[in-house]
Amino acid sequence: MNAGCQPSHAPSPKHLSLRGSGCGPRNLRGVRVSPDQPRGFLARSGLGMTRTLTVGLAVALTLGFALQAAAAERVTFKPVTAALLKMDGRQVKVWNVFAAHKKGHLILVQLGGRYLVLDTQEKEVLELAPDSLERKKDELRWERKEKTNAGAQRNAEKSAAQDGGAAAAAESAEHVVPSEEWVVRDAGRVRIIRVRLRDEGHVLEVQIPIAPDQRFY
Repeated sequence: MNAGCQPSHAPSPKHLSLRGSGCGPRNLRGVRVSPDQPRGFLARSGLGMTRTLTVGLAVALTLGFALQAAAAERVTFKPVTAALLKMDGRQVKVWNVFAAHKKGHLILVQLGGRYLVLDTQEKEVLELAPDSLERKKDELRWERKEKTNAGAQRNAEKSAAQDGGAAAAAESAEHVVPSEEWVVRDAGRVRIIRVRLRDEGHVLEVQIPIAPDQRFY
């Protein structure tokens, strides 16, 4: 038997050096560690786990805020006084044109009691229910819902029409109006937006003034 490990002759713990002889667990460096002392590896693991949980919580909160912002986006439309609106090449009697603040690809067209958003970036026309717009002085504010696939929504509306629910789909807060033959171009200091409303057979054209340094690409 190893004389250094005999319990009956083992010196008192207070007389043992950390690197001296004696029984008990040792770390990888050969240093004897008290059984009640937390292992350095476990302590470091606990610290690392705490940091991981903290970072994970921060990332989750950031993603949550981002998803909430994406689900409902507020858009402010301001009137364009020098705009021109035509339907099938003829001027419309009752109309208004609004441009989205800091979102040049969104144009709101009012045709009587009908409101259409022209998205020149997505090449999409959205019809809004009048009560979905909040009027503040001469501005209109719109809480835009989470963007959905236009094709999927058209298929859903087609199915709803087959089931007799076309009226309910038309009365929703916003829905896609099938469109085609988009033309967006600049002519001097005027931007021309022309689109055909496919199911209605009408061609809608909007002309809005632009600054020389705000070219469309």
